[in-house]
Amino acid sequence: MSKLSLFKNIAPYILLFIVIYISDDTFLFGTAEGGLFSKVKYMLYYMLPIPLIINVRFVSKSDAILIAFLIILIAITSISNFDFRGGYVYQVLVLILSFLIAKKISFQVFAKLFCQFMYIFGIISLIVFAVALLFPSILTFFPVVTNISGLESHNLFLAIVNIDEGHGVRNTGVFREPGVYMIYLNIALMISLFYSKSINKKYVIIFILCIISTLSTAGVVVTGGVLLSALFGGKNVFSKNEKRLIYLIPILLVAFIVYNEGISDLVFGKLNKDSGKYVSTLSRIASLHIPLVNFMDYPIVGSGLSQFNFDFERQAMLLYGIPLKADGTATNTITNKFATYGFTFGAIFMYGLFRFTKKVLSRRLIITFFLFVLMLAMFSNEDMRYSLFFNILFFYGFLTANTNPNAYTNIINKNG
Repeated sequence: MSKLSLFKNIAPYILLFIVIYISDDTFLFGTAEGGLFSKVKYMLYYMLPIPLIINVRFVSKSDAILIAFLIILIAITSISNFDFRGGYVYQVLVLILSFLIAKKISFQVFAKLFCQFMYIFGIISLIVFAVALLFPSILTFFPVVTNISGLESHNLFLAIVNIDEGHGVRNTGVFREPGVYMIYLNIALMISLFYSKSINKKYVIIFILCIISTLSTAGVVVTGGVLLSALFGGKNVFSKNEKRLIYLIPILLVAFIVYNEGISDLVFGKLNKDSGKYVSTLSRIASLHIPLVNFMDYPIVGSGLSQFNFDFERQAMLLYGIPLKADGTATNTITNKFATYGFTFGAIFMYGLFRFTKKVLSRRLIITFFLFVLMLAMFSNEDMRYSLFFNILFFYGFLTANTNPNAYTNIINKNG
């Protein structure tokens, strides 16, 4: 095998590893204090487009217009608001890199490798989660890292364990938040159930166990919706016994949560105004409400990044009497896009996600719409504007075909 052929075979694995691990969505490269890992990420992101541009030989006119139009909209927002911070440059960089990766790797390959990576990361995270529950003293042998909010965690490099007991032991995997991890897992679950020709039930089981162990209320609800969609989606995915088990899972899960005081307080405390965890619910409401208020003030070109941060805290004081900051509280990807860059930019991204759902997951209108709502619910739970993964899914929705003359498609046949 020539060196060129070898590179073409391993390149998709490298790119998928970067998308998942060396990402704004992970703890080490996204929110870890100190900046070493983030510097590595920035350097890689700035260098990677060059070889991708050289190797991507075919870009249709419609694809070129799409990426150019998005960049122009960002530039208009920046100029009209007299706001020239580096976040705009980084957003453009993430868009370009995501577009090139989506053009270089066919979705067939992306889906296969993504599920493989999430399966491996999932097994590792479950092992670490079990160790954290049963043998927490072992974690003291691993270094402690702090995120930008001052939260300390044990760094196991392929998993992160939160030290703050007030947050409880939750499965975070390598990601910055359990809520981010559940998004990756639910997308992997959707792909496994709706896109793959044959269902790998080992993958499905691991993804579901990981989602449950994140103790993410939104994650569990979305997973329930995904499983129900698979049951009624017309695909003969599960046997009769498996269907009975799926119907039984929500009942068992609710019973477990209700009778386990610690977990019950963690999940349902968010709904109790007298609970300290109610602030989490208030933050979720604010993350939806405040950007919409901001959008109404700047509907055409958006408020821009700097004004959005200022207005978010000001509106939080006016509406809720609490000085909530955009960093850490503005967790709704969809409404944030509308607020910062205006209606056209936000609408394009919503349409792209809908096209992705329709093209990749289901062509049945009712199932497509339901899965699209679940998709919006997930990405409304965390801010992933700068996520390669989120933007790649968006571009897969718009690309005219899942393959191109120079895409990595032969890896499927070689690796089964």
